[in-house]
Amino acid sequence: MVQEKQKKERFDWTLFFILFLFFIISVVAIASAQATDTESVNYALKQVVFYGAGAVIIAIALYFDPEQYKMMADYIYWAGNLVLAFMLTPLANGFLADLEIRSWLSIPHFGTLQPSELMKVFMILMVSKVIAKH
Repeated sequence: MVQEKQKKERFDWTLFFILFLFFIISVVAIASAQATDTESVNYALKQVVFYGAGAVIIAIALYFDPEQYKMMADYIYWAGNLVLAFMLTPLANGFLADLEIRSWLSIPHFGTLQPSELMKVFMILMVSKVIAKH
């Protein structure tokens, strides 16, 4: 019960409200900019999907306590480094979005992903663990 109360206290309702306003404004702006049917892709719907994916990621991040992040930091950091090293191998050619630009992975049924963007977060976790330790 105490742990559930702590999780509810960690949720920032002001930040949620601001992000919700950004969500509404961005979807309306994209939908109004795409008023003509010249594009085959509905970018407003894609925006909603990406906001939903972001909400899931935030919910997962709120599930863990800061102490758990300290314990997982090493594993997450080295897993990210392995993905970056995989990008340099010939095995990655089947997964690369563009063979000339070896920085994007193409994941079937998901889209493309740039592992270096995830490594920024992983590096922050690792550095903060090292700073907290010392």
